[in-house]
Amino acid sequence: MVIKINNFKPNRGQIIFVLITLSALYLILPQIDVFRVSFKHLHNLNWWYLLIALIFELLTNMFAGTTYYLLAKHKLKYFRTILVQLAGNFVNRLLPAGIGGIGINYAYLRANKHSTSQAASVVAVNNLLGAVGNLALLAYVSIALTKTYDKLQIDKIHTNNSWKYAAIAFTTALIILAFSRYRKRIVSGTLSFLKQVADFRKQPIKFSGALASSTLLTLSNVFCLYFSALAVGIHLNPPTTLVIFSAGEALGTATPTPGGLGGVDAALVVGMIAFGVPLASSLAVTLLFRLISCWIPVLAGIGFMYLAEQRRYFANIRG
Repeated sequence: MVIKINNFKPNRGQIIFVLITLSALYLILPQIDVFRVSFKHLHNLNWWYLLIALIFELLTNMFAGTTYYLLAKHKLKYFRTILVQLAGNFVNRLLPAGIGGIGINYAYLRANKHSTSQAASVVAVNNLLGAVGNLALLAYVSIALTKTYDKLQIDKIHTNNSWKYAAIAFTTALIILAFSRYRKRIVSGTLSFLKQVADFRKQPIKFSGALASSTLLTLSNVFCLYFSALAVGIHLNPPTTLVIFSAGEALGTATPTPGGLGGVDAALVVGMIAFGVPLASSLAVTLLFRLISCWIPVLAGIGFMYLAEQRRYFANIRG
């Protein structure tokens, strides 16, 4: 039997995924022995730093809930909103590009007196605030990196320059591909954001609080990665960590896999290599960070999702 595939045109998401996979195989397979070294790093964790990383991961849920609480058109119960974010970890990590989190928060808002347009508006503004906060932080850090680059290098870590240049080129190419894919969405999203912001002109304090909370959410993720690295014995600077984390987020969004699997991991590893971290250490940090920020929340989210369903947080949807 012969199967013919006609007019097959891969989209940019599939191209990005293939590039990430092939690049990861090309870079990592010849150095397969480093996995053994990476696991040795994980056997000698600093448990205090690990605990702090876990605390920052919990804070991401608190800030996510706070942002929705402040943006909501109708009053929400604060701790219930945080619990919904914890429950959302279950579906959010199992679907690509944050679709799970968007869906569960939309359903929660609809169940709390929000119309379809109001719920969609709040979710859209929440996501756009996250992008604005992240870009603002990156702009600030970019200036700092330009002025004080030598001071932001990782302490006492050196690597082969060819690795560093390859890592920088790889990360840059993928970010360009990701931006290319989402260019129209970014432009339309920015216009939508400006329109939605106008609706909050009578509530500047709430809107400013939501922006601050969304920015703190990003910083909590950054410090989760920062302390994950410290737990392994790698001393990254916070600004450097922000750049690495942002690259992981960008490529994770562009990668059509659950939780950005593959894209986030490759970007984090390559990003750390670009700043001078050895491959074995980069793998160890990435494994630990993804365990804390992805897989543990998925398991915990099952219980919170069951609790939310039992308490009917997504029921009684109104028109």
